[in-house]
Amino acid sequence: MNDMEQRAHDIAVRILPYTLKEHNPQFTYLEENRACSRDIVEEYTLLYEALLKDLEEYGDF
Repeated sequence: MNDMEQRAHDIAVRILPYTLKEHNPQFTYLEENRACSRDIVEEYTLLYEALLKDLEEYGDF
């Protein structure tokens, strides 16, 4: 993992709880629902890819 990928990962992990709560206000970490886990992975992937694209496009801030 290069520096840009690591930075995109770190930011995605940091903001993931807020985006999950925004898109699904009933979301809780205590849910033991496999569908919920899939949603978390999908949301992380979307965030990570968007952040990585922006970091590569705009460079270091």
